[in-house]
Amino acid sequence: MENYQLANKAVRKKMKEAKEKWIDDQCVAIEQGMSSGKSKQAFSTLKMLTKTFQPKVNLIGDKDGRLLTDDEDIMQRWSEYCSDLYNYELQADLSILSATRDPQKQMTVRPFKNQRLKLQLEA
Repeated sequence: MENYQLANKAVRKKMKEAKEKWIDDQCVAIEQGMSSGKSKQAFSTLKMLTKTFQPKVNLIGDKDGRLLTDDEDIMQRWSEYCSDLYNYELQADLSILSATRDPQKQMTVRPFKNQRLKLQLEA
């Protein structure tokens, strides 16, 4: 067990040293790129160093809530979803349409409250 722990410690130390050396080499490449006018290459290297890793997830849920992982199943589900989305049957509320045609519910003109305005309009 002790040999394993020592070997594990040595491997971790070597990995850390190798990573630090690699980062230093990338920093030198960035500095050289900036000084020689290759800013595009320098900024792409800088972006690679500073960007956090985001794994690509190919999961989607079906109508029942189960997760689909197979590419074929995912494509089929997207097709089904878009078909349902664009072929949605609208159901109009006819009570709204009939309410506007009701003569009792039409706008009524309110009488003037201000007598001066009424007299000026009549004159």
